Amino acid sequence: MEYRQLGKTGMRVSTLGLGMEYLQAEVSRQTVISVVHKAIDEGINYFDLLGCSPEVQDNFGAAFRGFRDKVHLAGHLGMGESDGQYRNCLLYTS
Repeated sequence: MEYRQLGKTGMRVSTLGLGMEYLQAEVSRQTVISVVHKAIDEGINYFDLLGCSPEVQDNFGAAFRGFRDKVHLAGHLGMGESDGQYRNCLLYTS
């Protein structure tokens, strides 16, 4: 895997990242864990997280447990997607 410095942060990130929007609530926790662990095994250390429901956040937390010091997470704070439109996650109801 090739790595580059992220701006002036000094962080070295993989040139390939993993967008995780497709790993939402309809996907099992084991699938999320398997995908994340495979990506880490292949050298990916940059992950773009999207998902504001508690279940999705719990799945991501389980997937990154034990790896948090080895990865860089980008997040969409306060926003989510519903029917193809972004929405405020602070208004999320299950």
